Amino acid sequence: MKKINDPIILFCDSSSGVYIPQRFANEIKRDCVTGISDDNYDDLLDPNNELYWDTWELVCNNAEITDHNGNKYSLHYDGDLWLLDLERMTDDEKSNFFEGLISWKHYNLRDYAMNRVAIILK
Repeated sequence: MKKINDPIILFCDSSSGVYIPQRFANEIKRDCVTGISDDNYDDLLDPNNELYWDTWELVCNNAEITDHNGNKYSLHYDGDLWLLDLERMTDDEKSNFFEGLISWKHYNLRDYAMNRVAIILK
């Protein structure tokens, strides 16, 4: 893992597309990660694996990354892969980060599924 002390880290942007889970499995320093197994990493090595996306969801929900300073990050995947230290993020950072996502999702949902906006954004 890069030695960055920010509470918000962009690990991989959306330009990697379906290969983001594979990149995570290949590039993350595994001894810094808890909450997932070696089998989970193996499932992410091949995007054609039938367990690839189910495993990715499990990893995003359960992995915790601890950096060299002991800061703990969770994963947030929204097309980009973010490492977030929610304990160290300021209220402004949380507001800006998550409100930006809601605005983006609202814009896209409005264009593609206007009738579902209220349900999804509860």
